[in-house]
Amino acid sequence: MGNSCCPDQQVDKFTELQTSIALQEQAIKERMDKDREQLALLNQRRVDLLQNKRDLEQDELRQKQAQALITQHDKLLQKQGSIEHHIQEECKEAMQTQKEQSEGCVVS
Repeated sequence: MGNSCCPDQQVDKFTELQTSIALQEQAIKERMDKDREQLALLNQRRVDLLQNKRDLEQDELRQKQAQALITQHDKLLQKQGSIEHHIQEECKEAMQTQKEQSEGCVVS
């Protein structure tokens, strides 16, 4: 009778080992799936960061261009102000000359 229970113990031990291996495989597969998901998220973050870096560099370039345009605009405004001032001075002189000429021609 002692021999008859040994094969059952071996079968139980074998089944127990198979179950244990299957559980370990399942746990490893689940961990690998989670790791793949994490890796996919990290890759997406990397792509997003690179795009943000490019956007930031383009923004900096646009800011420099905008600043250059503002500087150019300010210079043109100064030049325009100078031209307007010059025109006003010439107009004053012309008006004064015209006034002097009209005063000199008095009809009696």
